[in-house]
Amino acid sequence: GKSGSTNVNHEYYYGFQNIRKKVDVLDATQYARIVNEAYFNSGQPLPFSEDEIQKLGKGTDWQREISYLNAPVQSHQLSVSSGTEKSTLNASFSYFNQDGTIAKGKSNFKRYTARVNGEQKYIDGLLLVGENVSVTQVYRASVASNSGNAGPILSAINMDPVTSVLNDDGTFAISRYVAQEIVNPVARIYYTNGGSSYTRANGNAFGELTIIKGLKLKSTVSYTIQYDESHGYTPIYYLNATNLTTATATSKAMAVSNYFNLENT
Repeated sequence: GKSGSTNVNHEYYYGFQNIRKKVDVLDATQYARIVNEAYFNSGQPLPFSEDEIQKLGKGTDWQREISYLNAPVQSHQLSVSSGTEKSTLNASFSYFNQDGTIAKGKSNFKRYTARVNGEQKYIDGLLLVGENVSVTQVYRASVASNSGNAGPILSAINMDPVTSVLNDDGTFAISRYVAQEIVNPVARIYYTNGGSSYTRANGNAFGELTIIKGLKLKSTVSYTIQYDESHGYTPIYYLNATNLTTATATSKAMAVSNYFNLENT
């Protein structure tokens, strides 16, 4: 902070996020005609009658179904600084919270950060001592990543628009026209439960002594400790013949890391 003054500052931001552009795909009517054409060319009975095609309309927009419209993002930052001719002190706290633009309630990033640093002068300014302490806590909730043909986004692009999200009885619908890794992406997100977090604390201190003009001795010591945690839960589900579970499963993992450094210059 500036010597002889105390300053307090607060910054706040709140906004919304949306997917800017979706991938162009066939609607249900177009899809049914393409499928009929493929079956006709291979000499097989057509899966859709003309009357059925006329009733399909646009069908299911899977990209819209997994999207989170107006997903919020916000941040706060509060800082305080003060000082005198011989010492300065700065402290800050920040908070950031962001929801993903897909998978409402299952995709989120949250971070808390606190920092304090200061400097003090001794022996008429010949000795400068400083310290810096920071603590960061991060929480993540996310859906399965997209690899190969798996993942909610690729499933949303490749899932046929003829299939609805739910059956009449409220269960998740299963496509008769796509299989293997391509499943109902809304169901895949629903059955995704898990997240991770870490807490990191870092502290360092230094002392710098001026021997003569142009010659200084400096010693710095720092220490960091981090706690990592992840957890997950998988219920019994059936998405198709190759994507199913027969028993529930839970997982939890924890790790601790330590770092120490001493430097003299």
